[in-house]
Amino acid sequence: MVMTPTQIEYFLMAARCLNFTEAANRLFITQPALSRQIAAIEKELGFDLFIRDGKTLKLTPAGEVLLEELPAYLMHYNKIIEKAKAKSHGYSGILHIGMLEGSILSEPFTHVFHDFTRLYPNIQIALESLSYTGLIKGINDEILDIIVTLNFDLNERGNLKTIHIGKSETYIVLKKDL
Repeated sequence: MVMTPTQIEYFLMAARCLNFTEAANRLFITQPALSRQIAAIEKELGFDLFIRDGKTLKLTPAGEVLLEELPAYLMHYNKIIEKAKAKSHGYSGILHIGMLEGSILSEPFTHVFHDFTRLYPNIQIALESLSYTGLIKGINDEILDIIVTLNFDLNERGNLKTIHIGKSETYIVLKKDL
């Protein structure tokens, strides 16, 4: 059984969107191409990943397992490839930083990253955008070196050091007539 990293990305996007057309658009491929890839994956694996019921799409229990496990596998695979690539170019390392999905790098962060790469030109920075659960799993599994996130329950985790770096403004946005 062989699933390429590209096929894994295709499956993950389709599983997150639960809509092949939307997933294909996000992947910048056609919907028929995505459908063919998903069918090829299912044939290779020997089981269905999706329940197709008219226009609705749901994950099978096997698909749910893959959706849960494959992001960490893909991240680990990519880290191995990055390490090999870095060694081939003589870099001395890659700093893997995870950020909470949907967060945007503010100006202070971009300056910090710029200064860091200027001071340490042999170290690359690799940014990953993940869910909170994915960030915690990534740092606990030593796939990520640093995570930038909201605090949540991080202070309760004895194996992690937290450093407060600033406040995030939070807003509620609603229609004016409510």
